Amino acid sequence: MILNYFGCKPFDEKAQTFTAGEIAPLIRVQLRPKLVLVGIIQLLTRKKIEIPSYNVLADMIVTALNQYQRALNEVIDDCLGATQRAKLDELLEKEPAEGTDEGWRYHLTLLKRPFQSTRPSKIRANLADLDTLQSLYLDLRPVVERLNLSCEHIRYYAYSVIKAQIPQVSRRADEDRFLHLIAFVVYQTFKLNDTLIDTLLSAVQAAINAVQKEEKETYFREREQRSQSFSVLVNQLRKSVRETLSSIRDIVADAQLTDSQKGALIEEALNTETATPAQVEKQIDEFEQNAEKLQQSQDNFALLEKRSLKLQHRVADIVCQVQFAPNCSKPPLWDALRHYQQKDGDVDKSAPDDFSVRGAARRADRP
Repeated sequence: MILNYFGCKPFDEKAQTFTAGEIAPLIRVQLRPKLVLVGIIQLLTRKKIEIPSYNVLADMIVTALNQYQRALNEVIDDCLGATQRAKLDELLEKEPAEGTDEGWRYHLTLLKRPFQSTRPSKIRANLADLDTLQSLYLDLRPVVERLNLSCEHIRYYAYSVIKAQIPQVSRRADEDRFLHLIAFVVYQTFKLNDTLIDTLLSAVQAAINAVQKEEKETYFREREQRSQSFSVLVNQLRKSVRETLSSIRDIVADAQLTDSQKGALIEEALNTETATPAQVEKQIDEFEQNAEKLQQSQDNFALLEKRSLKLQHRVADIVCQVQFAPNCSKPPLWDALRHYQQKDGDVDKSAPDDFSVRGAARRADRP
């Protein structure tokens, strides 16, 4: 009577089948049972279906979890080859570790935490780990695609491996152990790619900041010299131009002189040593060159070029090794990246530069 009064349906066999069908897709995208339980309760409320007891829903969720886990184990059992299993188990073996008191550490432990530093030695260590994980990930990609794990599942299984001790991972059943290790490889591969891209951006920004700082220091250091040059230029202009103009004004105002005499005197005034504009023109040209250099940011590019070698030591290998998505919003930049990786960083005159300022200028000049 209460259900009929509120227009709700009983949780009968039909509702139970409907609920089980809704739990399965939630399990595939969300592994935490608590969130699945909350989602199912909200769904039943919207559908005006009687909410059963906690134990009924909990048993249904556990059953769906077990079914999903068995499906994943079947994929692992069918698709994972013997060589791939051996490579995953190698992660649980010990190897020499430099800089540790123990001398030997598990290979998996060494891959758990990437370095956040921009020091070249730490970057090389991250790149070595990425090389190991990425090659393993590319080998396991068909299995990963068959598993079709959601991001939440990959994160959950990977964190289980990261937080657990190695013997705890080793004691798992084969399919369950391989599933956790595969998720760890996928998660750490993408995390290392992101970490190295952050390192790349940090190193580039640090180089730009250093150049801007050096530019400012140079500007203030040369400010006094520029002021002196400007004062000298003004004095010479005052001495030569003002005196010459004053002489010409007096000649023009002299009514006793004929036009031909005035012309001769004006020419003589312009050709005197004090009126020779060579030195003034030279200083004006220097000021004009400095202004053009400032306007075209040539000083900035020169400082960037001076620091480029130091920057290359940090980021060249990152650009060569990190996998970039082909759906780049700037195709010229994607072409340059691909060329750089194919040539292993050996840039020559044939390298595409349409992404750069010079390349953009060249494109603008094309008919």
